Amino acid sequence: MTADLQRMAEHLKLVQGVITRMAGNSAQMKMWAVSLVAAVFVFSGLSDDPHWLVGVGGCVPVIALWGMDARYLHLERCYVRLYEAVVVGRKMTPFELDYRPYATEVDSV
Repeated sequence: MTADLQRMAEHLKLVQGVITRMAGNSAQMKMWAVSLVAAVFVFSGLSDDPHWLVGVGGCVPVIALWGMDARYLHLERCYVRLYEAVVVGRKMTPFELDYRPYATEVDSV
């Protein structure tokens, strides 16, 4: 295997690691959202007369975590584009992880 192919393989491993972390973070956001909403509704179930703000309070973490999850998914898609560029050979700078050139190619939400 030539040195260029070895560098490309290591670059692909590096980018794949970033993609894997982004996917893991996205899954964690979903787990946190479910856990927090479940905790809010369990807490409201303990009350004899739950207030309507408890329901709204259950929506707040969902909205906040949805935004964070959307960011992780956007970054993941950008890094997938970077991965594809490295495979095709368009990205020749070794070990570069700049996703910004692909941010406009990927939907933000």
